[in-house]
Amino acid sequence: MEFSINRFAGLRNTVYPERLNDGLEFDSPGFQREIQPADLVEATNVDFDDTGYAVSRDGAELKVSGEFHSLWSDGITALVVQNRKLKNLSSAFVLTELADVARNDICYLSLDNKIYWSDGIRNSGIVQNGVNRSWGLDAPVIRSVSSISGSLFAGRYQIAITYERDDGLESGSVMPVLMDSAGGDGFRVFWSASAVPANVVSVNLYISDANGEQLFKVGSVPALTGAFDVTSSLLKSTPLRFRYLEKPIPCSDITYFNGRIYMSVGSSIFATIPFGYEHVDMLDFISVDGSSITMLRAVEDGIFVGTEKGVTFLRGKDYKDFESTLVRESPVIPGSAVYADGMKVTGRKDLSGLNIVIFTTNDSIMAGLPNGELFNFTYDRYRFSGGSRAAATFVDTEVKHQYLVVQQTN
Repeated sequence: MEFSINRFAGLRNTVYPERLNDGLEFDSPGFQREIQPADLVEATNVDFDDTGYAVSRDGAELKVSGEFHSLWSDGITALVVQNRKLKNLSSAFVLTELADVARNDICYLSLDNKIYWSDGIRNSGIVQNGVNRSWGLDAPVIRSVSSISGSLFAGRYQIAITYERDDGLESGSVMPVLMDSAGGDGFRVFWSASAVPANVVSVNLYISDANGEQLFKVGSVPALTGAFDVTSSLLKSTPLRFRYLEKPIPCSDITYFNGRIYMSVGSSIFATIPFGYEHVDMLDFISVDGSSITMLRAVEDGIFVGTEKGVTFLRGKDYKDFESTLVRESPVIPGSAVYADGMKVTGRKDLSGLNIVIFTTNDSIMAGLPNGELFNFTYDRYRFSGGSRAAATFVDTEVKHQYLVVQQTN
């Protein structure tokens, strides 16, 4: 009698070993039975295609030696961390240093030919054309204001300044300074030239009308001059756009949805202003369940938020309109989330071309669908013990589409 196993259904630990399906075909005259794919116990040096058949495992070749983490690519640029340095990894496997980073894992977002990144502790940046620069600008602080001769009308004035970077980006501004004029005088505004960032080229000055509320631009000077004279408020032009806005602070995860970049910081979610990806109102934020956020991934109808308690879906089109729904009570493992084409993962033609997010919780591998629903791949077959962090990717070939995840369990 001959025995053969044609297909495998994958690992299974939800039944006792003696109840595993063996998938055996018996070559015996007159004997027939329905053959189900075999449950898998262990597979060494083989792989499986989308139909469950065993195929040759792809080989591997060491290209660069060393200790690395946070390897990421958008298909054009590859980034990785080695020795607390964020580095560009070229197609020839040459490493180029870009920035200093903390020990933590890095989160990345590719958007409009720019890569936004953060280490979640103290460093963030934007990589474009192989060069790293700051993600946003700190708002400058007025050091002092003195009275000079001029032609201001009598009244109280609000005064603010902003930085302007060499690519035209303007910073936000802090609380305006209030100054009183008796009429017929002006103001000399001072800032610290030594504190000006290297890529800032000018300082813009804004002032209100006498006893006015709105501030308008009255001029711009080279940043290193350290002072600006205001003798009239009649030459004002554009209004102050970024009042009280700040640059994005370091975040642990990041995603893009409907014109905003969303960032997780501890248990809170912050968002950039619409289509202004380098300005944030730090007084405006969302808290989901009070626990630390471990995943932030947008799909067509909203954002999946993973935390130390479970999975929440924020449904809506904008930051101000989200409806929050708890969709699963199982903590999400940090670093386990990847995007994939919906049809390639689920086989559903209606999901072709639509991103779904695949991630791992303490007990299952899940897929977050575009409409906010969850699909559980493993709950009835394999139970995880949970991990503290993970690394994941999605393999996309002609014969197999696989979510690969490695968990750290300490």
